[in-house]
Order: sequence, then C-alpha cells, then structure tokens
Amino acid sequence: MITLPTVLIGALAVGLTAVPAGLSLFSKNNKLKKIASIVSIIGFTGLAALLTLPNVSFTLKSTQIAFNSFGGWFSKPFSLWLGNLKDYILNALMLAPLGVGSVAHTKANNKKHPILKAMLLGLGVSLGIEFCQFMLPVNRFPALNDVLFNTLSAGIGASCLIGIHKVKDWFKARKEKKLQSKLEKEKFKNKEKIKEKELLNEDEIIYSTLEVNTPKLETNLPKPEFETANENYIEEVK
Repeated sequence: MITLPTVLIGALAVGLTAVPAGLSLFSKNNKLKKIASIVSIIGFTGLAALLTLPNVSFTLKSTQIAFNSFGGWFSKPFSLWLGNLKDYILNALMLAPLGVGSVAHTKANNKKHPILKAMLLGLGVSLGIEFCQFMLPVNRFPALNDVLFNTLSAGIGASCLIGIHKVKDWFKARKEKKLQSKLEKEKFKNKEKIKEKELLNEDEIIYSTLEVNTPKLETNLPKPEFETANENYIEEVK
C-alpha cells in the first residue's frame, strides 16, 4: 500500500494541466510548448493509470493506493455499467487535462481538428486503461460507460482551452483594432497639419513674389497751396 498526500496528487494534476495551457496561450517558443505538451500527456496518462488500476481510497488529507490481487488474468467481463451521477461526473472530468495537453500539442504543431484529436487520444487512453483492468488481476472492472465519459472528458478539456484561446484572440483583435484606429486618427491629423503648412508656405511664396515684382508708385502731384505759401514766407524772411 502506498499513501500519498491528496494535495500532492492535486498539485501534480493541476501542474500537468496549467503548464502546457499557459505556454500554449502566452509563449512564442514552439519547441518549449511541444515538450511541455508531450510531458503533460505522458505524465497525466501515468497518473490516470495509477488512480484507476489499483484500489484507491481518497480523503482530504491522504490518498491510499493498494495493489491487491483479485481474480485471474483476463477473467473479468467487459460490461455496460451505468453507475451513478457521481461516477458520471468523475469520468467526465478525469481526462480533461489530457485534452488540454493534446490541444496544446496540436496548436504548437499548427495542426487542424484539435478537439477531434483530443477525443481520439482520450478514447485510446481510456480503452488502454479498461483493457488493463480486464487483463490484470486487480479489483477493477472494465465498463463501456467509462470509455464514453472519459472520451467526452478529453473533449471537454480540449474545448475549454480552445475557448480560452478564442477569448484571448478576441481581446487581442480588439486591442489591435483600437490601436489601428488611433494610428489612423494620428495619421489624418498629421496629413491636415502638413496641408496647413503647405498652404502657409504657398501664401508666403505668393506674398514674397508680389512684393518683389510690384513696382513702387511715385506721385508727382502739386504741393498744396498752404505748403507753397509757407515756403514763400520763409524765403521773404530770409
């Protein structure tokens, strides 16, 4: 029997989900994103097998994993077990991190159909786990509904990451649109300023040309009578 802190298992599951998701959303290093997504897929597949093949007992403080032998090899039936609502919810969430890692890897390689690939991966992993439950002498029984809900689980995880990508892209497009609109307004203002400056320069050139080419007018009009009388009076006094 192995006893592990439940917090440690939860932290490992969160890390295997959050790291590839975060890199997929914010990193520009494709090589790093590919490595993180592959580590996430392999790591979570191993964690899922560890929690679904042996007998597992959960509490808030600790998780006990017991490798008890039960029955023989290839001795258990593969049946359609309906279970209860709790089992449905757990199975519908169990492989969601696997779907996240699959989408991260698909986007890092610029491939299409990420949800379909994630669900196929979830289907493969679930079938592998159910086959091991059927094959190994463990106290676990393979069921068809586990395969269906685990496949759906991978699709849910993939859809969540794709949805976050779309929201991020929407905000990015909105920001770029605002920036483009601002740049266009500034460009328009600069054009208006240039036009005003050109008009002022043209006015200055026209004014300078008129000032140079316009001759000064000289008037030879007779002096007024009072000016002539004053001049005669001054001469007589002299």
